[in-house]
Amino acid sequence: MLARVGEARLTLADLRRDWPEGLTGPDSVRYVAAYVEQWIQQELLYQAAREAGMLDSLSVRRRIQAAERAIAVGAFLSRWAAQQPVALSEEEMRAYFEAHRDEFRLSEDYVQIRYLATFTRQAAEEARRALLAGRPWPEVVHQYAADTAVAGMLSRGFHPISRLLQPSESLNRLLGVLRPGEVSPVVEWNGLYHVVQLVERRPVGSLPEWEWVRQEVRQRLEIMRRKQRLEELVQQLRRRIPVEVADTVQF
Repeated sequence: MLARVGEARLTLADLRRDWPEGLTGPDSVRYVAAYVEQWIQQELLYQAAREAGMLDSLSVRRRIQAAERAIAVGAFLSRWAAQQPVALSEEEMRAYFEAHRDEFRLSEDYVQIRYLATFTRQAAEEARRALLAGRPWPEVVHQYAADTAVAGMLSRGFHPISRLLQPSESLNRLLGVLRPGEVSPVVEWNGLYHVVQLVERRPVGSLPEWEWVRQEVRQRLEIMRRKQRLEELVQQLRRRIPVEVADTVQF
């Protein structure tokens, strides 16, 4: 037993049931203390509510019943959905995308950039001059980038502008005004010196490439398919379980 309030007991099994996955070390000690204290507070308040007759209140009983129904329905639907996986082919998703392209027009600019950060301002200025001179990008990254992996990742393909260089307001503002081919001034931020070149911009309202919206298309189709299956399930239940509806309602 971990704690007791009146006749209610908190056991180790209760704690294990609610234990967060991967929690270890000092955080686990703090979690146990907080868990026990929260349980004690909730149990004290629950027992006080019971002594005050709250469980005999018609409105409270109705709310408990409604919560019980909602939890049961949620658990049932979760298990039902897990037993009904949605399989979508690439062809099906592409066909939906082609038929609804206008619905996926870009809601923000997408940009392709060349970006790197250096440890010194001198290195950043040299990298900037190299970009303006048209030196091959891989060579510039190899010679100047403090983190070649980040430079390579951010410089591949197109990205929504809101997700690029977001922590730095200065860099974000520059991305909004740079024209293709232009190179930003050196920006000092977070102990490093940053340079960004805009390669290409796809403005708001443009039609997206397939890969940019592939996941969104999948999610939309999955929701549509689950909604359709749920409607079919309800119809099956209506045929199996008697349902009556009054012709008129009088208050």
